[in-house]
Amino acid sequence: VRSACIQFVMAALFSSPFAIGEMPAPASIGAAAPHLFILGVFTTGAAFGLQTWAQRHTSASRAAVIVSAESIFGALGAFVVLQERPGLSTLAGAGLIFCAILLVCVAGPIGSLLRVRASRVAG
Repeated sequence: VRSACIQFVMAALFSSPFAIGEMPAPASIGAAAPHLFILGVFTTGAAFGLQTWAQRHTSASRAAVIVSAESIFGALGAFVVLQERPGLSTLAGAGLIFCAILLVCVAGPIGSLLRVRASRVAG
C-alpha cells in the first residue's frame, strides 16, 4: 500500500506542471468534485491498491499473466457496460493476447512433463 501511495504522489507531482495552462473555472471544479472523488478513491485508488496487495500474494508469472489480460477485460467491460463495438484490430489484438496467455499457462505444465519424461529416459 505504501508503494501505491508513493506512485500516486509522484504521478501527481510530475503531471502537475502540464495542468497549469489548463485550469478550469472554479464553478466547474466544484460541480465535478464528487465525480472526481469517486474516480480517484474507488476506481483508481482502491483498484490499484487491491491489485498491488494481490500481486504480493501470488507468483510473478501469474501476476504477469493477470496484468497482461487487463486490456482484454477493459475492452470486454466497454462492450458490456457502454455497448461499444470492438473493431477488427481490437479483436485481433485481444485474440493474440489471449493466445499468448494460453501459451504461457500451458507451456509450464507441458515443459515440466517433458523434463520428467526426458529424465526417465536418460536415467
